[in-house]
Amino acid sequence: MGSKHTQEPWIVNGTIRIESEHEHGFVNDGWIIAEMCGSDAKANARRIVACVNACAGIDTDTLEGEFKNLGSEYVQVVQLLEVSDKRAESIIKQRDELLEALVLAEKALAHCKPDVGYSSKHTAASIAINRAIPKAKG
Repeated sequence: MGSKHTQEPWIVNGTIRIESEHEHGFVNDGWIIAEMCGSDAKANARRIVACVNACAGIDTDTLEGEFKNLGSEYVQVVQLLEVSDKRAESIIKQRDELLEALVLAEKALAHCKPDVGYSSKHTAASIAINRAIPKAKG
């Protein structure tokens, strides 16, 4: 177990320095935590600060152990949710198309006289359609 890190919250001071908003009104008691350089310095500083502040209250050993692979698991969950959303969109579209077909069938059936011997099938179809439409509408 290493030494304790500077307490959160951390801030990006300017564009490339990471400091702490600590007690006594001094940022990290006057010390810089890190200084970034390079064309992506500001983005890196923001990312580090966001991660540190998001993990406030979780000790470093836990982060390095139990949560080590959480990032890849999170990505997998997000990908599964995206697939589920696409599937749900597809199912909703299919439901709407089937509902439209049911409404058309109901209107057509209402204008048709049942043929001799098919009266019970005509009635059964009409009942099935009338039950299905409200279910499809939710």
